[in-house]
Amino acid sequence: MKFNLEIDYDAADKIAVSVLKNYRDSLIQSLENHKNGGWMHEDDFVHANKMVQAINFVIKDFAVGE
Repeated sequence: MKFNLEIDYDAADKIAVSVLKNYRDSLIQSLENHKNGGWMHEDDFVHANKMVQAINFVIKDFAVGE
């Protein structure tokens, strides 16, 4: 079964930004937990910090709500 769904660019941008922000917020929460004594593997810590910076950079390309 094939199903097609079309949405306008503004809606697509809002969805993409929402997903990115949710992921970024999850990473930030993990980093905060680590800062407050929670355990995090060193590689995960480095990756999470890089991803937060990268996501912030990507979000700037979206004109919706920023």
